[in-house]
Amino acid sequence: MKKVVSKFIGVIIPLFFLQRRYKFRATTVFLFNIAVPLGFTAEENWIYLFHDQALPLEGITARPVHAMLSAPWGIPWEDILVLQDG
Repeated sequence: MKKVVSKFIGVIIPLFFLQRRYKFRATTVFLFNIAVPLGFTAEENWIYLFHDQALPLEGITARPVHAMLSAPWGIPWEDILVLQDG
């Protein structure tokens, strides 16, 4: 649960403040929502692999899965952040 909340905070808070200045398009918000989980996954895999807690194959397959499962959560935020500044 902590990882989910930290990903949420890692996407929404910066986008909320940056949207006012840069007026991001919906696709940009969606890409941010993919990039943040990939960063968390890369860090998580680094820790697991160097502490012998995961197999290399598990680390390779986890990256795309994190992005696929996290990306749909950004769709409502695209609408909220982009349409808010219309």
